[in-house]
Amino acid sequence: MKRKAMKCPFHPSMERAVASLDVANLRGALHRDKEEHPTCPCEWVKNLAFEINSRLQAFEPENVLCSHPVGYPLRAASKDLKTVMKASFRHLSPVHLENIFEHCLDKIAASTGKIAVWFILMLPALGVKRLSGYTVSYLEQLLRMHQNHKQGFGVIGPKELFPVLDYAYMPNNSLPIRQQKRLASLFGTLKNIAYGDHRKTLQHCYFPSYLSRLTVSCPMAMKSELLQDLLDCLAEDQKCFLIWKQLYRCYTEQTNVLLKHVLENWDHLRAKMVSFLSLLSLE
Repeated sequence: MKRKAMKCPFHPSMERAVASLDVANLRGALHRDKEEHPTCPCEWVKNLAFEINSRLQAFEPENVLCSHPVGYPLRAASKDLKTVMKASFRHLSPVHLENIFEHCLDKIAASTGKIAVWFILMLPALGVKRLSGYTVSYLEQLLRMHQNHKQGFGVIGPKELFPVLDYAYMPNNSLPIRQQKRLASLFGTLKNIAYGDHRKTLQHCYFPSYLSRLTVSCPMAMKSELLQDLLDCLAEDQKCFLIWKQLYRCYTEQTNVLLKHVLENWDHLRAKMVSFLSLLSLE
């Protein structure tokens, strides 16, 4: 069962945050998991890790913690907390322990490239305000150092691309405005990596996710990005129009926004939409 992250107070340091963890609550959470999932010990470990991480809110001046000793910040944990953590592993078989280890590390070791490591490890960190700046900077550095973006094809798909789009443009998320602008400036490059040399045959896979976000209330900058992406899809991949027809009843609001934009800018879009017009003529 997916748990909701709790709103917890911030502490002056990570050590203080660890020391303040309520062992009784964590022990109770572990007990509930054992009752709800008696045959799934891996779930106990994953859920306990989530419970602990959701409570570790601290103002850390150094986001990557590279100057701290090995074991930081766990060394601040009480004996009772360490007992609860060990209890979550006690009934795991060697196979389960290996699966947990592989869950954490194996995808990284088998990664096809550093951009894949970023999506596996660092994309989730965009949701942590204290880490977001470092996460965006690392992505900027990756794309700058490895400019042969064709090598990244196959790593980025819709499930990787659209969380980046949402972080870059949606208001009231964990990213400060400055970091959002930096991430938005990288989105075009990430799209090119995702499409590779197959724009005409792949864009229909992305079209529904673009369309679903084009609401009347979506931010203006995001709306501009989505409109451009949708028009590119319709102009370059003929399957997009067929998918649009199928989705019309589900996304009438979004369709109205798109059609209004096309009508208002038709003189400028006519040449771009030649293939789209040819499909309309066949209907």
